Amino acid sequence: MWISQGFVHGNHTGKKLEDIGKAYLADLVNSGFFQHVGRHRLYSNSFVMHDLMHDLAREVSRADFATIDGTECKEILPTTRHLSVVTHFAYSIDQHGNAISCENFKRKLLLVTSLKKLRSLVLIGNSGPTFFKCFQNMFKEAASLRLLQISATTYADIGCFISYLVSCTHIRYIKLNSYGMRCELPQALSNFFHLQVLDVNTYADPTLPTGMNNLVHLQHLVAKEDVHSTIDRIGKMTSLQELPIFRVQNACGFDIKQLKFMNQLVKLGIYQLENVKSKRDASEARLIDKGHLEALCFLWDSDSTSLGISAETATEVLEGLKPHQNLKHLQIIGYSGYISPSWFSTGLSVTSLQLLHLENCKEWRVLPSLEKLPFLKKLKLINICHVKELGIPCLEELVLTDLPSLEKCVATFKRELDFHLRVLIIENCYELKVFTPFELQNLCSSEVEQRPWRLSLEDTSAGNEFSSAEAAQKKWLSGLRVLKIHGCPRLMLLHPLPPAENTQVSVQPLLTYPALEKNSNDLSVMSSKELRVLDAKILAFQNLTDVTSLHIGHCPNLVFLSFEGFRQLLNLRKMVIVSCGNLVSSCIVPGVSETWNATNYPAFPRLGHLKIESCGGIAGKWLTEMLPHMQSLEELDIEDCPQMKSISIHRPRQEVETGRLASQAVLPRLAQDEFGLYIPLNILSTLEKLHIRRCPGMQLYGSKEGYGGFTSLTELVITGCPMLLSSADERFSLPPSVPDLHIEFLPRSFAGAPDPQLSAAGCIGGHAISEFPSNLVN
Repeated sequence: MWISQGFVHGNHTGKKLEDIGKAYLADLVNSGFFQHVGRHRLYSNSFVMHDLMHDLAREVSRADFATIDGTECKEILPTTRHLSVVTHFAYSIDQHGNAISCENFKRKLLLVTSLKKLRSLVLIGNSGPTFFKCFQNMFKEAASLRLLQISATTYADIGCFISYLVSCTHIRYIKLNSYGMRCELPQALSNFFHLQVLDVNTYADPTLPTGMNNLVHLQHLVAKEDVHSTIDRIGKMTSLQELPIFRVQNACGFDIKQLKFMNQLVKLGIYQLENVKSKRDASEARLIDKGHLEALCFLWDSDSTSLGISAETATEVLEGLKPHQNLKHLQIIGYSGYISPSWFSTGLSVTSLQLLHLENCKEWRVLPSLEKLPFLKKLKLINICHVKELGIPCLEELVLTDLPSLEKCVATFKRELDFHLRVLIIENCYELKVFTPFELQNLCSSEVEQRPWRLSLEDTSAGNEFSSAEAAQKKWLSGLRVLKIHGCPRLMLLHPLPPAENTQVSVQPLLTYPALEKNSNDLSVMSSKELRVLDAKILAFQNLTDVTSLHIGHCPNLVFLSFEGFRQLLNLRKMVIVSCGNLVSSCIVPGVSETWNATNYPAFPRLGHLKIESCGGIAGKWLTEMLPHMQSLEELDIEDCPQMKSISIHRPRQEVETGRLASQAVLPRLAQDEFGLYIPLNILSTLEKLHIRRCPGMQLYGSKEGYGGFTSLTELVITGCPMLLSSADERFSLPPSVPDLHIEFLPRSFAGAPDPQLSAAGCIGGHAISEFPSNLVN
């Protein structure tokens, strides 16, 4: 808009007017005239003006600017250069999409005169044919109009307006908003010979009028990318800066020679390159002359090989498409050649590249030396079948997908890569064994074999568990924000994850690592038969302080959880353990249990929900040692744990006095009773929901109060546990008030009267609560 009004001056600096305009905007932001508010749904950057600054600007420029808003129409001065007409309150849309006008508003519009100096016209809001008829005589004298922005119900309405009522002599900028997405643009647009910007919305897919190539001064056509490819003889539009899709065709007006003189291009995509038959034809595009070109895409259709296009022909064509050395972004898709062109190998000329994207180049065997690209920041290699070794420079984004032969990937500048890398995605690289960013520094292969991740429990003492791991972790990929590793079964990872706070992680099982998913505040450790110890060599606990939910599943040989590590999960609210049958108390590190005080140093200070499911090897002793650390537990689910043989609803007196975890002096019976579950005092006062399912051998021991000791319990579910209630004392008691109750296998002598407030959905022994006689008492 600024350029169309002549506000931006080149001053013979050689810079593009767009770049100079951006510098103007930066100066205005720094001066406080505008405020940067970040991304908008349609724009990469958005700026606003403060209300006070806006009022001041309107006051200073009141002789040049005017607004007609709704039914209010103030006098328009003869000096007015910029006019906005807002019709939000003057027009409405009926159910058929037609604009319904306000007659009073139209009468006031007709009073507007003296628009000879008008340079900008912005029509905002709903409008229609009757609205444009109001301007039959108003804008004929606006011969200096340079900017036109219109919202209308259809392009037909716009066409009527610009065909007969607006002079096309000086217009530089047109923005059209229409409710129709696939309409025909007015034929009159092809007569705006000085037009520089035509914006019909990037979501719109209109049909362009014939003769669009007459717009030789057009620099920007804002529409869906494929719209550009429909312009016949587009080579006449030598001022165009964006041509995202140019489809090479064997037809006059669509051959690759059309690109020869389009030297102002900044973005170019050349599609259907299978229609270019030789290096000589390809060189007719003269890409070497396009010094402003920053983003370039070469694309062969995926079925080009089936059309008889040989690898040699593809190589010659790519050789002839040598770009200018200033190129920053390069995409090559569907290339069927075996080797790199000379300008991309021995005579590497595109040394300014910042992004390189190679995709579906299945026969490419030797990639160029990427270390010679000092400015390269993003590298994407997708579906390249024969590359076995790859060297990567210092990058910000690395994507390796579907490289089935890749065996080795070496980082040339590993230390710099650790700091700069932001995105790392490796998928379906089945033979990849060596990825040097994952290796430990100063650690030889023999040492790796002696320090596998399946370490012995003696190496996990609290004193040395974190020192070396945390020191290495602070530097390793410290800037990474996205990590995804799928389909790489041979890859070895020797660092704990995630490498940094707020890193999104998705890792499928590796040679030395379980499946791991971290998204937002959820963490899952899944599907590993080899995992025995979950400690600081697997998880970087110091980077997981934001985790609120933890799921550990299908790790049948897992025997140890690091309490020292879990103490750092200060915000953990929920933990689910599924199919981890070997978590047993004998795996507590010697010396730790006697020195930890569960009251003063709890491992799970905010845990509110614990669920243990299908853990056939977990005995009651392991859970007994865990519960004193859960001082905020509100929900406990135990399901399909047959090794839990008993549950006691009280604690020994010594445990209340000391609060120690798993000490022989604290719980004397635990040494003899591996299968008993003891509920500590802190759980009795906080637990609100207790679910016990499919524990057929579990029995109830302890106080005659039974479940009445749970003073905060609001929901009790016991199913598939026939011995749990039958083992109770003759006078078994429920909690004082449990609104939600579901119990199977009711004992013969049930002494607990259902509370009148119990949920009607609850049942006892397979009977509805309402079926029990009201004279049952405790």
